[in-house]
Amino acid sequence: MPRDPDAYLWDVLGSVEQIDRFRVGMSFRDYLADDRTSAAVKHHLVIVGKR
Repeated sequence: MPRDPDAYLWDVLGSVEQIDRFRVGMSFRDYLADDRTSAAVKHHLVIVGKR
């Protein structure tokens, strides 16, 4: 059975909210220097891209 399209939208929204929380208070330079944060953001961008 296909997944409800609304569920995909909730996944995207959740990922965008996570990305926003991860980067709060960081400059782009800080982001690039922080491997964990950049990996987490990239992970959530993949989730957004799959939807």
